[in-house]
Amino acid sequence: MRTHDGEKQYQCTHCEAKFAYAHVLKSHLRTHTGEKPYQCTQCGAKFSQASSLNNHMKTHTDEKPFRCTQCDATFAHAHALNVHMRIHTWEKPYPCTVCGVRFAHLTSLKRHMRTHADDGHCQCTVCGAKFKSKRGLTLHMRIHTEEKPYKCMVCGAAFTSESNLQLHMRTHTDMQYACTYCDATFSSKNSLTEHIQTHKRYQCDLCEARFRSKSGLVAHMRSHSGEKPFQCTVCGARFAQKSSLKRHMETHTGEKKKYQCTECAARFALKSLLDRHMRIHTGEKPYQCTVCGTRFGELSQLKAHMKTHTSSGTSPS
Repeated sequence: MRTHDGEKQYQCTHCEAKFAYAHVLKSHLRTHTGEKPYQCTQCGAKFSQASSLNNHMKTHTDEKPFRCTQCDATFAHAHALNVHMRIHTWEKPYPCTVCGVRFAHLTSLKRHMRTHADDGHCQCTVCGAKFKSKRGLTLHMRIHTEEKPYKCMVCGAAFTSESNLQLHMRTHTDMQYACTYCDATFSSKNSLTEHIQTHKRYQCDLCEARFRSKSGLVAHMRSHSGEKPFQCTVCGARFAQKSSLKRHMETHTGEKKKYQCTECAARFALKSLLDRHMRIHTGEKPYQCTVCGTRFGELSQLKAHMKTHTSSGTSPS
């Protein structure tokens, strides 16, 4: 029972935190014990809070309840919507501590900070900020002169840099950056970069592969170990992934190819294969390279393409 004066009478035995309710203390204690009682029924991922599980479950569905009031974009999480809204509001919450330039995304600020070097030989005569290149200083000076040489041909808005103009132009087009891990799309490269980090919490010790869940990493490790724990009860074939076994089982049923293309005579056993096939007819290319912008109809094509940047020494920003 909570006291009338709002006193927090429930104290954590591991730290100095205090709480007004016993159930809140119980929830807090999981940060110390590591207990994760909430489990996803789809992939097995576990969470310490029910709210975290609810947010996670949206990754398994097409549910995107958070809608932008300025355009048709929808999002699975409120945070993603808040980041997106900066495109419309021009909010820039991340300021540079050296020269004062503000950015809408933390990744943009981090990239900008690289232009400030301890041995920078190009110094601003107004505020003293140093830059390691003349171009960096030139861009910076526009803060003081308010020069905006890059103008939008659609609405007339002016910008200090070409990159800001390009970001703005996407508000006039349907151009989007697609996540290669899920179906999420973003209107800016920075938003995509920040989003991709949510998929990269678990990294394989044997290669560069990263996964958004521990269960995904466990499944991936079988590609290195050769383990195939899933066996067909009909013919004995073994598979590394449960989804592969499920797909194989359809070869033993009469529903082998029940999904037919409406444009040609092709038939498929899985709806996902039909959806992928339809891109041949629609020309849709949802997978975009974050380095050069080239788009692809298949994720495998994008992955193969990305190797051309890796081998040439170019990496995604």
